[in-house]
Parts: sequence; structure tokens; C-alpha cells
Amino acid sequence: MKRYLFFPFALLLVVSARAEQLWPEKDYAFVVAYCYDHTAEPGGRLIVPKKGKDRHSKGVISAMTVRLNRKQVEELRPLLVTPPKGEVMVADCFDPHHAFVFYDKDWKVKAHVSLCFSCGNFEAVPRSLPKSLDMKKLEAFVRKIGLPVFGKMGNYEKLFDRLEGGRPKVNDAFE
Repeated sequence: MKRYLFFPFALLLVVSARAEQLWPEKDYAFVVAYCYDHTAEPGGRLIVPKKGKDRHSKGVISAMTVRLNRKQVEELRPLLVTPPKGEVMVADCFDPHHAFVFYDKDWKVKAHVSLCFSCGNFEAVPRSLPKSLDMKKLEAFVRKIGLPVFGKMGNYEKLFDRLEGGRPKVNDAFE
């Protein structure tokens, strides 16, 4: 009988430990996936620029934005804490075009992660993710929810220009 009581307790510990390891740890109400052109925001590669905490990159492609449902969030969160198996080759660049933003009930940003599938780099706020993620699984998830993943970086700029009406003007005086 002791074995039978121990097993559910051990299972409960494993499940609760796994839940604590998920990212982000803070409360959130909504998760949105973005495809964006980081070059539309001078000096800003992240989906949420460091200056302007509750503002998003000017390069967001509105038509390529997906609010995740509960099932999709449950699939995503373990991917954000799972390192890849084996060695990972990461390039010395960071040109993100995809991101996930976690919001509270008032749509204020609680956490975000910007991803570059070309080089394998990412940046998260807060910075509590593993050093590397299984970018192949994350890319498959991004494709599964309907966001495009291009091999050529320039295609994100072209998509932004076509769907959002061109580059935002940084300073009219220099044109």
C-alpha cells in the first residue's frame, strides 16, 4: 500500500517542479506571436524596444500576428525552456523576425522573447531562459501557427513594405 501512496505524491512533485521551470514565471493573461521586420526600428532588434517598455517594434507586420489559444500556449511554454539535444551552432549575429510577447490582463508586457531562426540566437526579457533553445522545434511551432519563416532576410523587409505600406520615416529632414 505504501508504494501506491508514494507514486501519486512523486508524480505530483515532478509535475509541480516542471510547472515552476516554465517561462515566464510571472502571471500573464495573453500570449501573442509576432512576425516583424526589425530593420524598421533603427537601433532596435527586440519586439519590445528597451526604450518604451509597453511599445512594440515599428516593424510589426499586423497581418502576421497570432494571439495564441490556451492549447498553443501550453505547447509553446515548454519549448521556451528546452535546450536542444547535442551541440548547437550559433552564428555571431542577431536579426530576429519572430517573437512571443506575454501580457497581463490589462495588455501590459510581462515578458517577451525575440528569435532569429537564421542564426539561432534569441533574447528574452526577463533573461531566465537556457543559453540555447531548440530552434528547430520553435521554428516548427511558428510555422504551425501560420507565421512565415523565410530563408532570405530581405523577404521580411519586403513583406513589411507590402503589408504595412513601407518604411517608417525616421527623420524627414534627411530625405
